[in-house]
Amino acid sequence: MLIGGKHGRALPLVLGLLAVLTSIPCHQWGAVASEDGDEGEDGDGDSGDGSGSSDSWEDDDLYGFYDDASWDGYSIVPDKCIHLNDVDTVVFEMYQENNNQCAKGSTGKYSTDVRTFVKAYTKQLHEDAEVLGYDYDKPDYLDYLDCTAFAINDDTYLYFKIGCLHTTGNALEMQVFSDQYCTERMDNTNYSPDSDDISYLTKHIKFGSCHSCVSWPQNDDAVQADVDDQFWDEHAYESPLCSAVNYYKESCGRKCKKLARSANAEGAHKGFTRAGRFWLLVFSLVGLFLLFEVVKQRKKMSAQDSLLEEAAIQRAGLQKRQVALMVIGGIVIILLLMIFRVKILTWIFLLGSCFGLLAYLFYLRYRARGKVEVGGFRLYGDDGPSGGQSSDFAPPPRQVEMS
Repeated sequence: MLIGGKHGRALPLVLGLLAVLTSIPCHQWGAVASEDGDEGEDGDGDSGDGSGSSDSWEDDDLYGFYDDASWDGYSIVPDKCIHLNDVDTVVFEMYQENNNQCAKGSTGKYSTDVRTFVKAYTKQLHEDAEVLGYDYDKPDYLDYLDCTAFAINDDTYLYFKIGCLHTTGNALEMQVFSDQYCTERMDNTNYSPDSDDISYLTKHIKFGSCHSCVSWPQNDDAVQADVDDQFWDEHAYESPLCSAVNYYKESCGRKCKKLARSANAEGAHKGFTRAGRFWLLVFSLVGLFLLFEVVKQRKKMSAQDSLLEEAAIQRAGLQKRQVALMVIGGIVIILLLMIFRVKILTWIFLLGSCFGLLAYLFYLRYRARGKVEVGGFRLYGDDGPSGGQSSDFAPPPRQVEMS
């Protein structure tokens, strides 16, 4: 009955469909079923990272490549974070096996954008936590790898994005912009998004430090080894960080290397911080006070001391007028360094001048009084008692008994 008529014509179609379905390997059924749902678990680690977690925050496209390289023994050094071709970029160096903590065996210097590097580094943290059996939730800072709006009030929005700390090139920071394309940067703002502190990220990404591509846990700490007999063989191929940056890397050319070398010098010319400006004001006032005290103390010099000092100046091949011009020139140099924000040299000249004036003031007071006292406490001098007693102290007269 089923063979004849229209049922007989449908039977070959049914048999053909069954043949197609039964030809699909069993391990691919899960992949077919997960195409419209979660990404599922990796089978053979074609992505090169081997983690294959079903967490929705992981980027499917970032690891859409094949990598069968073993990363055991390889290392990476994030060198600098620079602004290259209008993109914040991480410059890094890769080291091959037996590199002795990145002391030798460099394979070259490369670069990749901050977004790729941070996502790869974060997934590396997730991989390391998974090996140890820890939970690793999606960090909030991942929401700010692209330009993201943040409402200040009903009518005002600011935009945030993770980028390079341009003052040093040795860290990342949460940058603030006034436009939706994150092109108009805003400095000196106290606004920040409600997210994980960026210091959590900078705590792990240490520029200039050697990082192993594969972290091997202790035998007692390897939770995955208890459930996966192939763990110790397969873990060498699981390096989300090195796998991704190696795939997306670009060679660091002449311009890239020049920017990386000048990153520290550029930071030296950035503006002073709020705390830096405060201490700059304090030590400037201290220097002016010491200069005033030196001038006042010199007016009290005896004729003999004045002649001795003039003779010392002449032995050095100078004149008093030249010494005065040198002092004025030093003040002008410090002011110019402050104006051009050359921070390191500013602090060297300012602090050096303060200590020099203080030492000269103590010398003048010692020549005038034979001792140096501050607040009634003697710092230097031979005559009179010590221990903080005043210079006006005199021992009681000695009593002589008449026989």
